[in-house]
Amino acid sequence: MQTRLISLLITLFLFACNSNEKSNHTHDEKTAHTGEHNMPMTDKGYGFGDDKYIDIAKNGMNELASGNVEAWLAGFSDDALFRWNGGDSLAGKPAIADYWKKEELK
Repeated sequence: MQTRLISLLITLFLFACNSNEKSNHTHDEKTAHTGEHNMPMTDKGYGFGDDKYIDIAKNGMNELASGNVEAWLAGFSDDALFRWNGGDSLAGKPAIADYWKKEELK
């Protein structure tokens, strides 16, 4: 009896997963719809934000990678906090600049 019940449940599960019904949900593959905002999709298939924010992030990372710490810090406020996953942080623009300038020398 238990074997029949388990077989029936597995069969029902498989039929439920293989539904041919069309979904009412439609989406545009180029944008992610979140409320009233449409965000551009990245190559990975998820939305990040407006193009201007993507450009700001890319330019900042390029400045830091090229060693131009001052240009990277231009958008930071004087009382900025830089935090790592492990709980460590740097407080203030001068402390952040000193850290990254030392890292550049390594």
